[in-house]
Amino acid sequence: MDANRLQQFLARLQDENPTVRRATALLLGREKPEGVVGALAKSLRDPVWQVRHAAATALGQIGEERAFDPLLQRLGAKESNARAAVLETLSRAPSAEAESTKTGKSAHAAGGPSRGDVEDNAETRRAIALAIARIRPDLVEEPLCQALNVDAPSVKIAAMSGLASLGAPEAAEWILPLCDHPELQVSKAAVVALGILRATVAAPKLMELCQSPHAALRCEAVIALNHLKVEEAYVTLVGRLKDPDIKVRAAAALAVGNTRRAEAVEALLPLLEDESADVRAAACQALVTLKAVGHADALAPLLLDETTEVRNAAALSYYRLVG
Repeated sequence: MDANRLQQFLARLQDENPTVRRATALLLGREKPEGVVGALAKSLRDPVWQVRHAAATALGQIGEERAFDPLLQRLGAKESNARAAVLETLSRAPSAEAESTKTGKSAHAAGGPSRGDVEDNAETRRAIALAIARIRPDLVEEPLCQALNVDAPSVKIAAMSGLASLGAPEAAEWILPLCDHPELQVSKAAVVALGILRATVAAPKLMELCQSPHAALRCEAVIALNHLKVEEAYVTLVGRLKDPDIKVRAAAALAVGNTRRAEAVEALLPLLEDESADVRAAACQALVTLKAVGHADALAPLLLDETTEVRNAAALSYYRLVG
């Protein structure tokens, strides 16, 4: 990105439309041009929480050390308690939608940015903590890995969530044994974390867990394998298309579609007549992913389906295949 173009984008951080400000911050984070940390740090004080969230995310992606101080200040912490503040924030699981009406403003609010300070909601604070952790991984990765050895299931789950959020692939070897933890919630959290981390080393264990007696664990294992996209998982995923649990079949349909294998089409077609609307809708989406143009007519009966969800999925899928 040349200097003139960069200046134009930096000016958009002051645009009157908060959606433009937010998109610009995210773009700068992806492009990582030099000399943008100061401008993004100022956007941490934007009146719209979605813009502040995007600015924090961008600073974490850029990863420059000089972003550490403004991020830490925004979190309301000091160097002396940085580790505790970041760990405490990452241990929570906020919902952006739930928080957005409590603090900050909508991303579609009118008006340009002001320099007045505003309170951050939980989702924005989490983005700030993640950015700090990415700039200074020494602050949190080791303590989180150590927390996996704590007996309390809630601590293990929070630690795995934090490691997954950080994208710490080396943590996979610490998390993998927890797939066999006697507490179902812990084993589920381990599977989810391994999927987010794209830990291909976990593929054999995840395929094994697709046979678990616990439907919830089978479902998470299928979703994790969908993230990993390893060739050897194909047969296992196709097998889950006949799973007795609706959620597992729906997840398997999407995962089989994402394999992009030509033979997957024939495996998916029977699911268009599945008893579950969720599974039928997922099968429609999977056929689009597979670009199964030659089987578009198989979607026609679902345009008359009794459920709105399936009719909509069939119509959109048919349009994408032949439109």
